[in-house]
Amino acid sequence: MDERRFSLTLFAVVIGLVGLGLVMIYSVSQPLALARAARVAEQSAGALTTAQIDRLVTAQERLVRKQAGFGLLGLAFMLGVMAAPLDLLKNQRLVQAFFLVCVALLALVLGAGIRELGSVRRVFGIQPSELAKVGLCAYLALVLSKLDPRTAATRRFIPIYVVVGCVLGLIILEPHLGCTLVVACTAMVVLFVAGAPLRQLLAITCAGGGAVVASMVVTGYQLDRVRVWLDPVKYYHGLGYQAVHCGTALSRGGLVGRGLGRSIEKFFYLPPESINDSIFAVLGEEMGFLGAATVAILFGIVAWHGLAVARRARNDRFAHLLAVGLTTMLFLQAMINLGVTSGLLPQTGVGLPFVSYGGSSLVASMLAAGLLLNVSLAYPRPPAEDPEKRAPAKES
Repeated sequence: MDERRFSLTLFAVVIGLVGLGLVMIYSVSQPLALARAARVAEQSAGALTTAQIDRLVTAQERLVRKQAGFGLLGLAFMLGVMAAPLDLLKNQRLVQAFFLVCVALLALVLGAGIRELGSVRRVFGIQPSELAKVGLCAYLALVLSKLDPRTAATRRFIPIYVVVGCVLGLIILEPHLGCTLVVACTAMVVLFVAGAPLRQLLAITCAGGGAVVASMVVTGYQLDRVRVWLDPVKYYHGLGYQAVHCGTALSRGGLVGRGLGRSIEKFFYLPPESINDSIFAVLGEEMGFLGAATVAILFGIVAWHGLAVARRARNDRFAHLLAVGLTTMLFLQAMINLGVTSGLLPQTGVGLPFVSYGGSSLVASMLAAGLLLNVSLAYPRPPAEDPEKRAPAKES
């Protein structure tokens, strides 16, 4: 394949982040396996047999194998959409069908979903809100590409606002405030780039901010998270516990880290859920500032590449808006996770794309990367001009 048309950099960064996630998931699952081994040893009242040890090792590897399976599924989706013709991805029926499936699953999860840790986010073993991020980006790119902001009446944007509002409403009812903020900000960026009236966007932003405040007051625990963020030590024996130990893990790492598998916080302090939202804290402790900074730089490369692709595709409104939306979604989610883990933002429950444990998130993120690569293939970087072929300057 023509090297100019294939973004090897983005592909390598995505695969690298997925591989790093598998390593960290194996590392974080170690305390769970050791705790299970201690229980088995206590029940057997003696040394563990070889068969018991094999079962415990297999149990530790189960999370990695499961995540690796989803990684292979995500890779298949990524390669599939990357190789598909861009005209196929522009197909109105295909985009609408995918988006409607995402919305239907969001509605179904509220009635038949599995409640976990106070939220209902899964149905049929998947998390529809993750797929809805990609579905909404594709839907917005489709409908907005058909509107010319120079001639379209302002009222023609109103149905789009209603659709976005319905998606946000379904997600916030789970409740999942972190995902709601990611989707809302991504939609606002795409609408702004598409030429939606600024006054309308400002009014919607104010209304959305009011809805978030109302949600925080009604649910209570979301408002508590803001209080904890302002002074986590004060609430150490409650909601501030995880925030304090995320910061402790990052500070323990120093410049180069304690080494893979040698995190202290994952053994005695961080809860088992750190494999999802707080995996960056363990990464920072084991790989240090250099490792954490490298991860941040890799997401910066994803953002840079995505915006470069969007710029090259600016004459194709669908491809341009799709690249803008997907890039915003991936980079914003990563920055929120890094901000929460480092204490710069309140706890929101947003995972780190490609790295955190979770099949739906991994598949959706890799699907988004595949769509970006598809646009990159369709709109390659123009070849550099050969200095020897430049026309000589005319003499005055």
